[in-house]
Amino acid sequence: MPMPSSSPGGPLSSDRFFFSPCTTKSIMEEAKTEKSTPNSITMAMSSSDPYQDFRSSMEEMVAAHGLREWHSLQELLQCYLRLNEKKNHKVIVMAFVDLLMHLMDQQLAAASVRYRDP
Repeated sequence: MPMPSSSPGGPLSSDRFFFSPCTTKSIMEEAKTEKSTPNSITMAMSSSDPYQDFRSSMEEMVAAHGLREWHSLQELLQCYLRLNEKKNHKVIVMAFVDLLMHLMDQQLAAASVRYRDP
């Protein structure tokens, strides 16, 4: 009997990578690029919770590279989509949206603290 999964879509296999911002200026450039990205390492891995794994990995990349601007976050998403099979894209986008919401919450909390403090 298969084990229940807490992630949307269940267990998947994916490539995990270490992000280095790309040089492309458009998310549409994705179709023109190769699967390998300079200054990155991909690792094939199996996961019982790909949603949480992608979400954690993206959060690590944001923290490690100080990504906060939309352009950089877009590049991060583009790299995850380019490096993973299409069957993983739904989970990747869901994890990315969750990350964006988390970043917005942090930004709003920081702004409200600044607003309250004289």
